[in-house]
Amino acid sequence: MNAIDQRLAGGFLIGRMAFHNAMFLPIISLLRPVSPLAWLPIGLLVFKAANSAAIWVIFISAIWPMIINTAVGVSRVPQDFMNVAKVLNLSEWKILTKILLPVTLPYILTAIRLSIGVA
Repeated sequence: MNAIDQRLAGGFLIGRMAFHNAMFLPIISLLRPVSPLAWLPIGLLVFKAANSAAIWVIFISAIWPMIINTAVGVSRVPQDFMNVAKVLNLSEWKILTKILLPVTLPYILTAIRLSIGVA
């Protein structure tokens, strides 16, 4: 699983389950506004190399738009779609691939565009 897949999986998990949303929302709200320049000393301290620290700063700065936009997209799936999935007894994989992914694709593409801009 590459970095984009992991960020999207985090966004799907947060947007799909209220427990995860309640658990991770305070952490995201706390870490998101931190300036990328503030992450650099932490990266240098942890990784002891400039290249690894730079990659860390880019990653930590670009992760928030991906997670937030994906979670918002998943949470805005019409309840009728989820009710139909429940009536048809669809597996979680089918719900993900046939309902959630097509509906959230515009949010995901916007998240990718924002993350590339931040990076």
